[in-house]
Amino acid sequence: MVELLKAVIFDLDGTLTRFNLDIKAVKERIGGGGSEKNILDYIEGLGEAERAEAKALLEAYECEAAMSTELNEGVENLFTFLRAGGTKTALVTRNNRRAVEIACSKFGLAFHAVVCREDARPKPARDQLDLALERLGVGKEEAIFVGDHLFDLQAGKSAGIRTGLLRNSHANGILEEADFVLDSMDQLIEMIR
Repeated sequence: MVELLKAVIFDLDGTLTRFNLDIKAVKERIGGGGSEKNILDYIEGLGEAERAEAKALLEAYECEAAMSTELNEGVENLFTFLRAGGTKTALVTRNNRRAVEIACSKFGLAFHAVVCREDARPKPARDQLDLALERLGVGKEEAIFVGDHLFDLQAGKSAGIRTGLLRNSHANGILEEADFVLDSMDQLIEMIR
């Protein structure tokens, strides 16, 4: 798949864990129900007081979702394989740090690098992936990125990292643009071998 693969970078929600946050409900709660903007862009466009309140509300919803989420099929097998082979791993997510800590603690997931939205401009920008590569100490040609959403695909392509998508409702219509497609996360094991 990738010669000299040294690292695998993952998205969290929808990729490693089931996406269970009702973004539409959160947007409606913060007053952006009719907006076509993604929720983070919508919040950034609010006034200072409204923005602080909206961020706190979103973070509370994200933490609640992290407590009730489940791992996607094949994640445990994949991480056992990656650890045994000494492959570095990173997590790159638009989620907030506290929600990430909750999910990682719940499932015992450990990464060599974690990049949340507080660390760099979030996907679809490439900034989070660039920071993950820097923290891992690997080049873009030595890593792959796995996500499940258009923003993941856009960020990966922009960063020049070979990017795959996990097949789900968020990835429908864009799968043909990915470098590889997974039906379950442990399919990556055979691709890496």
